[in-house]
Amino acid sequence: MSSVANRIMRRVRGHGRGKWVCTPGDFLDLGSRAAVGGALSRLVRSGRLRRVGRGLYDLPRYSRILKGLVPPALETALRAIERRDKIRIMRSGMTAANMLNLTRGVPMGPVYVTNGRTRIIRVGGQTVRLRHERAAIMNWYGRPGAIVIQALHWLGPREADDPRAIVHLRRLLPDYVKADLEKGLPLLPCWVRRIVTKIVDSDYQEPEPKRDRRTWNSRPRDEARDLIAATLEEAGNRWVRLSLVGQRLRAARPDFDPYHYGFRTLGELVERCDGFETVRRKSGLIRIRRKAAAV
Repeated sequence: MSSVANRIMRRVRGHGRGKWVCTPGDFLDLGSRAAVGGALSRLVRSGRLRRVGRGLYDLPRYSRILKGLVPPALETALRAIERRDKIRIMRSGMTAANMLNLTRGVPMGPVYVTNGRTRIIRVGGQTVRLRHERAAIMNWYGRPGAIVIQALHWLGPREADDPRAIVHLRRLLPDYVKADLEKGLPLLPCWVRRIVTKIVDSDYQEPEPKRDRRTWNSRPRDEARDLIAATLEEAGNRWVRLSLVGQRLRAARPDFDPYHYGFRTLGELVERCDGFETVRRKSGLIRIRRKAAAV
């Protein structure tokens, strides 16, 4: 084994088994790109390293429980893709809202946003969708308040300005996150800045609690909206045939039926849910997408 390969292995072992996904660019200080690439290929053929994606390698860990090699951690692989392609990758807006308990909806499969191009990649047997996101959100990369900004953009002006959402975030967010949000106020669109100001303002008067203590997500119609939004998120929030949305909903939730939410058809349900816009062709074909948030 060449000296380049041995030095690569020493560096990889230094991170521990299953804890680091590397790229050829991580070893260019050890030799030329051709030498590094050749050494990595030989290490994979000999079984000392594992190739988990295009230009991605790791030192796999064996699990006695799984009785096999453990797949690479997705977040670790994404950090390697960031280094390799010189891009930034963040969680999707729906995932951020779910982490903050603002929705029960989750993307139908791994979905992330990036300042790079939209594409689909495979990492360790998983299919990951990277969707290009505008600079207004990607500029918050690495900041404590990023998850809040992503969630608010995903909710949109109307739902994000719900007093219950604002009170929930005021009580949930730690002081250092609120301080970061306040520092970033000049970077925000007008409608987001107005909502964030309510979240960080110590003098904000919280509304009196109502007798019905259910959250907005506990209402059946909002549950349906979350399911539809998750389907459109997977499709990249472009115009999608309503029939295709119905197929994906039934694939994810075999028990899904508009009748359970008080409507005869999926079209009637969509028209009564906030956050979507539809267009009907002369042929009767209906297309749907999420409404773009106003700046």
